[in-house]
Amino acid sequence: MGAKPATNRRQFLAMAGFGTAASIFGLGRSIPAGSPRAHAANIEPDRPSLKELAERRGLKFGMAVRHAYLANSEVANLIRKQSAIVVPEGSMKAENMQPRKGEFYYDKADAIAEFARDHGIALRGHAFVWHRAMPKWMMQDVHGNWEETLYSHIAGIAPRYKVSSWDVCVEVVGAEGGELRHSSPWYQAAGDAYILRAYQIARELCLPGTKLSYCDFGCEQNQRNQIEKRKSVLKLLEKLAAEGVVDTFSSQAHLFLSKKDTFSAAAWRTFLKDVRSIGLKVSITELDVQNTSPREPGQIDREASDLVKGVIGTWLEETQGGEELLVWGPRDDLSFLQEEDRANLQRPLPWDEHGNPKSMEIALRELM
Repeated sequence: MGAKPATNRRQFLAMAGFGTAASIFGLGRSIPAGSPRAHAANIEPDRPSLKELAERRGLKFGMAVRHAYLANSEVANLIRKQSAIVVPEGSMKAENMQPRKGEFYYDKADAIAEFARDHGIALRGHAFVWHRAMPKWMMQDVHGNWEETLYSHIAGIAPRYKVSSWDVCVEVVGAEGGELRHSSPWYQAAGDAYILRAYQIARELCLPGTKLSYCDFGCEQNQRNQIEKRKSVLKLLEKLAAEGVVDTFSSQAHLFLSKKDTFSAAAWRTFLKDVRSIGLKVSITELDVQNTSPREPGQIDREASDLVKGVIGTWLEETQGGEELLVWGPRDDLSFLQEEDRANLQRPLPWDEHGNPKSMEIALRELM
């Protein structure tokens, strides 16, 4: 699979704050009958959660959530039991937070923040600057006074939320690597100047103790475009680190299954060490596995688990403590991939549509 699946994912994520009617009621897309339940009947109900296992390693485990999930008791219980940290999937993005200039809509993000606070769960911020999920007025205004637009947007959000870390800029490197994303309205208005300025503003306005992160996809596997992408991301991180404005790298880990092996533990490990060498930690913040071709449910689960073992196992060996590991959704049926790729069966997360652990959950458990 080339860059196309990753690009499509970005398009759907832009609308992640507006789930379908089924998702709003916690139902999601139905999964075909006969999908394996991953030995759920053989798993003790009182066994340690992934949250607890991660905490023993000095890590925080959690997941992306939408505010509507909190009204579904089964989903809310899964989130609460398994998460030491949560991140709003879409409600903090510009299109949802400030759909009209100067009018901030906090209700959805506030609901998630309140849920987290009530249950002793940490919160991540995601995301101030992204080339997608921008309201039309913002796409126009950046060409007038981009710095004022940037400052006022961050100022309307940053001081409101106590978070462990903020994804300040997301995906400013092109999908193919090699250069910055020239199609971004921010780049077209300001060149690369907006990137450093966004971090300077965030450092000024975020609450004390907030870690600032750069977030991107396509660094974990080993297709040609990802090899180049790692080089470009590392170059950007080096520049931001030299300015003292970034603390961590959020590697999304939107993984995919393809017909040939696309993972190199050695290449991934080298990249992790390179990032650490400039003084930054690496968190995994959007883990899931996309199926890109016809496969049986059992085959999907086996191959996804093997891939997760390689990517997350290598990452765990390079962690130092304090990092975060989040999956991009609580259950298979609530994954954005159910809407993006209807042609292929999707089983992208550790829990199935009933909240039963699958082989990916077992793999993560064994790695911990």
